[in-house]
Amino acid sequence: MKSLSRFLCAVFGQRRSSRRRRRTSAALAAEVLESRVLLSATPTLSSLTLVHDGDGDGVVSIPEVSGVVDAGESDYAMVEIDVDGDQMADSWAYPDPAGLFTQDLSSDLGFGPQTIHLRAVAWHPQTGEELTEGWSSLSFDYQAAPVAPPTLSGLSVGADGNGVVLTPVLTGTLTTATPGDYAMVEIDLDGDDMADAWAYPDSGGLISQDLSSDLSFGEQTIRVRAVAWHPQTGEELTDGWSSLSFDYQATPVAPPTLSDLSVGADAAGVVLAPVLTGRVTTSIPDGYAMIEIDVDGDDVADAWAYPDPTGWFEQDLSWDIGFGAQTIRVRAVAWHPQTGEVLTSGWSSLSFDYQSTVDPSLEEFPAEDLP
Repeated sequence: MKSLSRFLCAVFGQRRSSRRRRRTSAALAAEVLESRVLLSATPTLSSLTLVHDGDGDGVVSIPEVSGVVDAGESDYAMVEIDVDGDQMADSWAYPDPAGLFTQDLSSDLGFGPQTIHLRAVAWHPQTGEELTEGWSSLSFDYQAAPVAPPTLSGLSVGADGNGVVLTPVLTGTLTTATPGDYAMVEIDLDGDDMADAWAYPDSGGLISQDLSSDLSFGEQTIRVRAVAWHPQTGEELTDGWSSLSFDYQATPVAPPTLSDLSVGADAAGVVLAPVLTGRVTTSIPDGYAMIEIDVDGDDVADAWAYPDPTGWFEQDLSWDIGFGAQTIRVRAVAWHPQTGEVLTSGWSSLSFDYQSTVDPSLEEFPAEDLP
């Protein structure tokens, strides 16, 4: 019996050992296969270039990089970009289905010599493990793009052949290489190299600025310059001051005139109800003219009348004059809207006999005797 037991143990033990050897071989094969998958899934970077380095001198004003990512068997890959050499990603780029990527680093870099590092990163399609081939470097010189200063042309304030200006409106054309929002016109009115007024161009570069409220009348010299700012550095760009000299004069305004004056006198010159009427004509806007009435000949107004929008006026003088022969004087007065100068038509006279409408016989009795 003992011999039989030893025989059976020997037979079945060999079979178990054989199965164990077969399982070990399968595990080793799986490990080899997995290592091959890992190796084939490691991403690579190639064709790293500066997109805007057309002449190949390594100097660019737009630091845009491009390249190609081979993600191997991974379904997803990206590019990490380290701009400061700390081996930490500061920017990221994502390739298209063909593996091509581009990335503008303008907002990530300062001007001057640069060395950036890039690496492709993918994740193992089976294990999710991060895979990378390590950093690649790219060196270049990032410089601001040259921008020409703005220029002004066709400057004018509307002066006539004698250099006289009645309405000083500055016009001209601003030409600049910078976007429209980055340019304007400074106007120095007093020669201190400081802007006192500003003009802003329209989409076509045209400027128009009324300086009436900024200047006093008389001889003037103003200076004008275009100003823009570099869109990358913020540097002020200007073409320097240009001068314009002219004589700013107030617009001539004719004095007001009076017509159709009357106090309602009859053919004998008798007036029972002295209501002064007439019409004033003026080139000054409504509200700048009135009528002065002098009832005692001292050249000082004792009553006033105000025209309606058509220039017509009426004024009852019953309370301003006594009965009997009268001579009143009337004139229209206005004020220059720019200078405030008094403009007048001069005095016009009206003579008449102002009589009472009460029966003279009744005036002989005292009031207490009246019924």
